[in-house]
Amino acid sequence: MALFRGKHAYVKIGETLSSVASDTALWDQVSGTSIQGVMTNMNFKEPEQDSEVTSLLGSDATGQQNQVKTYKGLSESELTGKLIVDDAGTTLTLLGYKWDTVSGPNGITRYQLGEAKSDNVAIAFKLDNGTKTMTVLMNNATVEVAGPSVNVDADGFAELEVRIKCLAKNTYVEHN
Repeated sequence: MALFRGKHAYVKIGETLSSVASDTALWDQVSGTSIQGVMTNMNFKEPEQDSEVTSLLGSDATGQQNQVKTYKGLSESELTGKLIVDDAGTTLTLLGYKWDTVSGPNGITRYQLGEAKSDNVAIAFKLDNGTKTMTVLMNNATVEVAGPSVNVDADGFAELEVRIKCLAKNTYVEHN
């Protein structure tokens, strides 16, 4: 059994890929910034497909209620996690956030949060324990939540919650 632990997790974020090559490992295609050194946890949720049963009038040949099952489209994949905040501006810029900068007093950089938007990004995470490897690529993903709320705990550091979503068609998984 191959167990993956936190020390086996690697995460990097970069610009959206124009296309995903079939002959290159997913991890190698993202030329971005490593963020595993500031990420305290993460949770990846694969796209899901819901179905719905509709009961129809009448019964079938066995006397059971007529029913049909319809399938809904796939949901988005989702990555959530927490980042340690050592420099909020740097952390948020890393996630693709762009804000209007207004001048502040005494060399302070002030951001106008009302104009915040996130460029789409490519984020890859890899679990590699030396025996088995699994890589997930979320291409053309959107950072939906990344502050400005910051949680501070008794351990003495501040954390920023992040939620990144991606269409199912832009989510790739590979493993050996």
